[in-house]
Amino acid sequence: MRCIRASSNAALPYHGTRGRPNLRDPPSNVLLYASNAQSPYREQAVELIDEVARGPQIIYLFWPTVMAYLRLATHPAVFARPMSLADARSSRVNR
Repeated sequence: MRCIRASSNAALPYHGTRGRPNLRDPPSNVLLYASNAQSPYREQAVELIDEVARGPQIIYLFWPTVMAYLRLATHPAVFARPMSLADARSSRVNR
């Protein structure tokens, strides 16, 4: 497992295969950390997404990333209290 860092150098686990991910298309695990209030990595994920969102580049989500997020966020084997599909579809990252 590798780590990615926001400007504050807060480490965030990243399970990708090659170096730092393209943060214009955030990995689904970063989105899951940011939307899960119980995640120990939530603050770092929110900070990372905020940092990218404030930057000059466009942020986009590919369908596989969106589908992975929806599948994992709503799966009872992944979370003790998974999101409903409606909640996952309308999820926003709030501090």
